[in-house]
Amino acid sequence: MTDIQLLVPDLGDDGKAEVIEILFSEGDNISAEDIVVVLESDKATMEIPCEQSGQLKELRVKLGDEVASGDLLAIFSVETGASGNAIAQEASQEADSTPSKESVEEKEIPQSQTKSSEPRLVTELVPDVGEGGAELIEILCKVGDEVSKDDILFVLESDKATMEIPASFSGEVKQINVSLGDKLSMGNALAEILTTESDS
Repeated sequence: MTDIQLLVPDLGDDGKAEVIEILFSEGDNISAEDIVVVLESDKATMEIPCEQSGQLKELRVKLGDEVASGDLLAIFSVETGASGNAIAQEASQEADSTPSKESVEEKEIPQSQTKSSEPRLVTELVPDVGEGGAELIEILCKVGDEVSKDDILFVLESDKATMEIPASFSGEVKQINVSLGDKLSMGNALAEILTTESDS
């Protein structure tokens, strides 16, 4: 099993929203696309679904909380090899319905590579870059690179500052989700890293 995060989506000009409904409790099993949390801003009500089937491990908000884009709503435990992005989700759904040789190999490789800790995919996210976002001006890694914790992976530039984004874990870069010149905001996914490190 691995953990994935459920984040507040981009709220746009609204900036913040209030948690008005929580539809599940910690320990509940949830199917993909089930609505987990309902948010309300000045302009709209938003239903936030879980992208994958799994167990609700931890709720990070409660009714009445005010949240912003990129805030952590909940943590789910899902099957190993799953990730929170749409590409991995589609691949997982295809593997469930029509198992292929590739999907079998993807599951077997991590098992053979690890001895003490089971590999998991973690997503590197854009930190708080303030209002207006920031532009990606440098990518210092590529798919297949082995990186160490705190290695600088990306460089962003906002109107006020230049920010270096380090790796949160040591591991292998499996996917890069951004391109040079992209305009990014807090909570955007930068890259996927396969790691055997645990959260600490």
